[in-house]
Amino acid sequence: MIALQEATARQSLFEQQLQRFNEEMQTLVALRTRELQQARDRAELYFDVAGNMMVVTDAAGRIERANCRTGEVLRRPSGSLRGEDWFDLCFPAQERAAAREFFTGLIDAGSDSSRRFHGRVMTSDGQFRTVAWHTTRLVDERGIGIGLLGMGEDITARLEAEEHLRRTLDELERSNMGLQQFVHVASHDLREPINSILNFAKLLARDRHEADSERIDRYIDFILRGGERLRTLVNDLLSFVRIDNSEARLDRVDLNESLEDTRQVLSDAIEKAGATLHVAPLPAVQGDRTLLGLLLQNLVSNALKFKRPDVAPVIRIRSESDEHELRIQVIDNGIGIAHDFHEKIFGVFQRLHARSEYEGTGLGLALSRRIADMHGARLYVQSEEGRGSCFVLALPLSACLPTTPPRMAAA
Repeated sequence: MIALQEATARQSLFEQQLQRFNEEMQTLVALRTRELQQARDRAELYFDVAGNMMVVTDAAGRIERANCRTGEVLRRPSGSLRGEDWFDLCFPAQERAAAREFFTGLIDAGSDSSRRFHGRVMTSDGQFRTVAWHTTRLVDERGIGIGLLGMGEDITARLEAEEHLRRTLDELERSNMGLQQFVHVASHDLREPINSILNFAKLLARDRHEADSERIDRYIDFILRGGERLRTLVNDLLSFVRIDNSEARLDRVDLNESLEDTRQVLSDAIEKAGATLHVAPLPAVQGDRTLLGLLLQNLVSNALKFKRPDVAPVIRIRSESDEHELRIQVIDNGIGIAHDFHEKIFGVFQRLHARSEYEGTGLGLALSRRIADMHGARLYVQSEEGRGSCFVLALPLSACLPTTPPRMAAA
């Protein structure tokens, strides 16, 4: 009887200890569960608020998780990405096959477990962003790849800034080289009229008491012409420097009105040359009214200057356009330009003929090319020697504006 009571007591004690153990274990499990849930919540929070893109995909490329930053870059709600095919969602059709092959190779256990690379992603509005990725293979307990974790930084703005800096440095280098050439050529061209003035001034000083009036008048004439050439050259130099250091304004420019102004400014030269201008209706464009007017004036003046002997200039001005650009054409029947010189004529102080044949400083077309560049346009020539020239100002089609009927009639 005593043995039974002792056994019962021991069993009761054991049950009490077991109950306490169970309670302690339940408390411990609950505590551990809360700790794990808190850790998971923190991980979820870190995942969602991370400054870089974070995307988890399964082995087939379907999105299992994507954080808020991913949604911002893709311009989609991050919650809507779950279950989407990453490749169909973010890659253009022509790039999907190569992208799938690349990522499939990363899931393969025989490859590197992670890779770093730059790639493009497509946003909801069809734009592309460049992302620097660090992608890691996810594996199960057997080491088999079950998906990928991609962490990406949108570097589009940085790449654009680097490209802008590169273009700026290239432009500065070209500008520096151009400035060196400009100074060299300018000093050479300035030296000629200065030497002419000094030489004839010395002759005048030497012979002023002995020379006849006809010789004195000839010396004075040479000095005056040298001074006029020097003044013209200095004015053109100032114009070139001012334009080279200014920015084009954005006015509404009616090219018909600009050509009417050109016709009035050049009326004496047009009459003297016996020239005829045929002007088709031209559009209005967005640009700097003063600079575009100067460009057109230079082109018309150039056509008047380089005429064939005993042939009255005929100048035709018209426009045409396609899906990319608007082209203003100034066509003449002058002496033409050999193909080898089609680019050379736009250089600073570039002359194809002696000053005794055709007047000018060699800056007009250089100024015109600079004005075209400032408007994001192209200025080029189509010509053959002896068969006239066609100078073309090609403006971006976006610069073309609605216009009013032209007021300039053919002269």
